[in-house]
Amino acid sequence: FDILQDPPRSSIGRFSSRVDLAMLVWLITFASLANAAYMVAPVANWIGVLAERLPFSASNLGSLLLLAAGFALFLLVWLAFSWLVRTWTGRESVRYFFCRFALAVLPLGLAVWAGHLTFHFATSASSIAPIVERAFESTTPPPIDHQAMHHSMDMPMTMTMASRPSDLVLVPGARGFSLFNLQLWILDAGMLLTLYVGWRIARPFFKSAWTRTSILVAWFVYAGAFYAASIWLFTQPMQMRGMGM
Repeated sequence: FDILQDPPRSSIGRFSSRVDLAMLVWLITFASLANAAYMVAPVANWIGVLAERLPFSASNLGSLLLLAAGFALFLLVWLAFSWLVRTWTGRESVRYFFCRFALAVLPLGLAVWAGHLTFHFATSASSIAPIVERAFESTTPPPIDHQAMHHSMDMPMTMTMASRPSDLVLVPGARGFSLFNLQLWILDAGMLLTLYVGWRIARPFFKSAWTRTSILVAWFVYAGAFYAASIWLFTQPMQMRGMGM
């Protein structure tokens, strides 16, 4: 892979020197967890309690500040990992490892996005056929009901609790295959790729058995924590926006 060697590129140079691109990759990875966490019941309940005790947190600015604080904490955790690797290897810089390992965590972040979107697709797939049929029923649009339009605009956005992914069976039978099984497969693939890329990035800096063991243990702990948080999110009931009971 190109990301394993970090060659100079004609337009952006070496990725290890581009903190701006690394920050974008970290943001995509962080958003994979934050977006899913915002929709699961335990986190939604916690946000509701926080809004009651601190109404400012429910405002647009308050929500933005909470997300910014979460992203800053996320970056600090991975900066600490980069600092550890720099200390153990005695080579390159913290910025170098911070940028390089951003690409190593990206496969797991994309896997979380894929698993999350799979949930939404599985719970809304039954509505695709009626929508397509309605679109092709007539070539002329129906008359606009302005009264109904104003009524729908006045209705608040509702959130409806959906089942856990493990309760959504994709293949029935004694050995049924649930949505959670599919999400686990996706997460496992992302986790394995993340571990492999991280190992390949760190391998040139293994100057001793102690250094190799320290880096790999830290890498497994950090990536494993991300993986465990993702599994926890996929085991929780998720709230569906814009749906009424």
